[in-house]
Amino acid sequence: MKINFIIERTPVSSPRPRFVAKPYPHAYMDPNYLKEKNDIATQFIDTFGTLFESYQEPVKIRIKFFIPMVKTFKGFTGKKAEIVKERFNGTRCDAKKDLDNLAKTILDALLHIAYVDDKQITYLETEKYWTKDEIGRTEVEIEYEDIDSIKEIDSVSLRKEKELYNDIDFIYNNLKPTKSQKLKK
Repeated sequence: MKINFIIERTPVSSPRPRFVAKPYPHAYMDPNYLKEKNDIATQFIDTFGTLFESYQEPVKIRIKFFIPMVKTFKGFTGKKAEIVKERFNGTRCDAKKDLDNLAKTILDALLHIAYVDDKQITYLETEKYWTKDEIGRTEVEIEYEDIDSIKEIDSVSLRKEKELYNDIDFIYNNLKPTKSQKLKK
């Protein structure tokens, strides 16, 4: 099963952690990056729900990033910039944003939502293109190899949960101390 997911905003790279010494030494991530990850995760959940959060089989992921061109593009401005932008629209992008850091943002945002663990990703294809649109976008395609296992995992976990509650009810109802046992204590 393949699902397609489009994020209509300019792609954001995963930054390095920041370090501060006061009031105590610690590392933290940029709050804007954390908000971006949260927005991507929320959009995925709003679109597909939480059906895939228990999926534990191999996953193939293809990601295409579309980076918007700035007003001054490749050293050109005005009409010449527009002509150059038209020519470069849809071509491979050589912008400063590293492809691996762009992908990390998406993969981290979808962790525990579209799949359980990073190790499930057996195939990752990433590409970066220019777009003349003012706002960029990211197209994500996730291929689930054995979609039936989602239903099996959900039904198994629900059955185990029900059995657990039944066991707790049995213990609670049948192993209550009698009045004579309470008095002996």
